[in-house]
Amino acid sequence: MNGINKIKEKYLRKIIQGFSLTAMAFVFQACYGPPQDFRSNKFIEGIVKDEAGNPIQNIKISLDETERYTITDTEGKFYTHVQPASEYKIHIEDTKNNFFSKKDTTISNVEGDIFVEINLAKK
Repeated sequence: MNGINKIKEKYLRKIIQGFSLTAMAFVFQACYGPPQDFRSNKFIEGIVKDEAGNPIQNIKISLDETERYTITDTEGKFYTHVQPASEYKIHIEDTKNNFFSKKDTTISNVEGDIFVEINLAKK
């Protein structure tokens, strides 16, 4: 009888482990969204510089159609993935130091990935 109980316990343990892994995957997807298919997305990258050509960090880059945004790194670079569209409205804003003027730009009719160089003027 002990042998049968051990086998039942072993299978029950495996079933519970399977449910636990499934639950973890569900919670991860609920929190972070489904995995992105980067092959169908556009890749937008660029660099933000001041009038003298120096890179600017901590500049917020946001897109009109989403609430997503990215912040430029220490080299003034940024990147993001977006869904394919006929045009992209990009908003550039110095939200950390407020030294630079806001700027908006629109990119349209672009094939492939997008690289943007943005120059900001001081206030």
